[in-house]
Amino acid sequence: MTKDVYTFRYRVRNRSHYSRALIARGEITFGVDHAALATWRNAQTGSGPGAPKVYSDTAIQCALVVKSVYGLSLRATQGFVSLLLNLLKLDLPVPN
Repeated sequence: MTKDVYTFRYRVRNRSHYSRALIARGEITFGVDHAALATWRNAQTGSGPGAPKVYSDTAIQCALVVKSVYGLSLRATQGFVSLLLNLLKLDLPVPN
């Protein structure tokens, strides 16, 4: 018993639309909440031993959401968040 092998070829009928779609596949739209940026740095004074906290819980949660959505490692997440903050022209520390 032999199997019939069918080869289906997709023919591009509108090449310019297809090229634009391939280019748009690499674009990322990223929204940033202004309230999250306003509370990025930790405003609470440290009490007890150890170094004071630099980042707020909001900054750490934002970085972890980016990590889980894009499936990045921690160092890659740090680089990605740093790139986003540079693109937004914000001078904020990046959680590490």
